[in-house]
Amino acid sequence: MYNADHEILYIGKAKNLRDRVGTYFAASNVNPKVQALVAQIAEIEVTVANSETEALLLEYNLIKAHKPRFNVVLRDDKSFPYIQVQDA
Repeated sequence: MYNADHEILYIGKAKNLRDRVGTYFAASNVNPKVQALVAQIAEIEVTVANSETEALLLEYNLIKAHKPRFNVVLRDDKSFPYIQVQDA
């Protein structure tokens, strides 16, 4: 999501894009952080990933690279993503 100056405001992923974006613009959303984000959105860009793993890694790497203002959790450099592999 970009503002009018084409600065990245937020990077996120969704299995159902319509539902995810709809939650931001729902009149019932009273979260002040979300309202502040929505007020600044000028453009939404979509990238399709081939798998859930690819989507998670892409989201993580983009947030680390761009440090969007509204991505607080993954912007913290003190944590690392991981994938746990288990035998079935």
